[in-house]
Amino acid sequence: RCTSLHPTPPTSSGYGGSCHAARGLDRRALRGFSLLASICQIEVDSPKSFHPIEVPSENTHMTLKRIAVSLLSMAGLAYVGIAAFLTLGQEKLLFPGAYLEAGAWVLPPVDGDLVWDTTTVVTADGTSTVVLTAPNPESPNTGPWVLYFHGNAGLLGRGGSLERYGLFHEAGFNVAAVEYQGFGVANQFGEPSEEALYGDADAGWAYLTEKLGVPGTDIVLYGWSLGSGPATYLAAKKEAAAVATEGAFTSVIDAGAEAYPWLPLGLLVRHRFPNLERAESLTEPWLVFHAEADRIVPFSHGSTLAEAGDNIVLYPLDGTHDDAVVADREIAVGALREVAVGIAADGLQPLNR
Repeated sequence: RCTSLHPTPPTSSGYGGSCHAARGLDRRALRGFSLLASICQIEVDSPKSFHPIEVPSENTHMTLKRIAVSLLSMAGLAYVGIAAFLTLGQEKLLFPGAYLEAGAWVLPPVDGDLVWDTTTVVTADGTSTVVLTAPNPESPNTGPWVLYFHGNAGLLGRGGSLERYGLFHEAGFNVAAVEYQGFGVANQFGEPSEEALYGDADAGWAYLTEKLGVPGTDIVLYGWSLGSGPATYLAAKKEAAAVATEGAFTSVIDAGAEAYPWLPLGLLVRHRFPNLERAESLTEPWLVFHAEADRIVPFSHGSTLAEAGDNIVLYPLDGTHDDAVVADREIAVGALREVAVGIAADGLQPLNR
C-alpha cells in the first residue's frame, strides 16, 4: 500500500488521511498527490523496479568455504605430486635411452658401410663403459678425431648417431663415441647420472689419448643435446682442439624451467649439466650448432651460449632438434672441415663470427 512507503498527503484538517482521501484539496494538490499515488503503485507492484536482495545464509557461506578449501587442497596435492614425480623419476626423464628395450639399436649393423669396433674401458670409479671407434675410411687412424657424446634418447647404434658418424667422416675426422653407463651395450655397468656421464667422458678421453696415443689437441669434443654436458665438462679440464655442440641447453635447470616455471627446480634437480657456467671460462673454439625451429631445446639456449665467450660461434640451422646438422649438412660439414683443416695445419685459428 501507498501508506507503507510514503507519508499520507495532508487533508483540509491536517495530516492523517489516506492516499485516496483528497477531499478538500485544490485541484493542483489533487493532481500532485494522484501522481504520487501512481508512482507509489508502480514502485510496489512492478517487478522490474523492485528486487528484494537475498542475504546468503550461514550454510551457504560454509558450503563455499568447503569448496574453496577442497580446490586448494587438490591444487596442493597436484603440486606436491608433480614435484615428487620430477624428484624421484628424473632419471627416467633425463636418461630415457637407458630404459629402451634390450637389443634396440645397441650397436651399428655389422653388415653396413660403417667399419667400427668397440672396446670396454674402465672408469675412474672402477665401473666400466664402452667406446666405439670408427676410423675415417679415407685416412684410417690418421688425422683429427671427434669424441662424440649422443643425446639422452640415443645409443651408439641408433640412426641419429650413425648419421653423425658419416657427417664426421665427410668433414675429415676419425670417430670415437662413448656409451653411457646404463645405456645400450653398457647397460650392465651401472646407472646413468651426471657424475656417471662425466666418468664415462673421462674414460673415453683416456682411451683416445693414452691407449691410441692421440694428442688432445687433435680431438674435437662433440656433444648432441644431453651430450653437450660431458663435452663441455671435458673441455673445461682438458686441452682439446675445439668443442662442438648441437641442440645444447644452457643447463638442465634452465631447460626444465621453461616447462615447469612454477617448480623450484634448483632444489629438485640432481643432474644439472651447467653448460653456460663453463662457456664463460672455456678457451677452446666452440661451434654451437642449433636449429632455429628447435622445440625441445629452444634456439635461445644456443644464442645465449654463443654470447658467453669470445671464441664461440653460433650456426643457426634448418631442421629440428633431432636432425639439425643433417638437415643443414652443408653448413655443418663446412664448419667442421674448417676445424679439421686447422688441426692438420697445426694451427687452429680463432673462429670467425
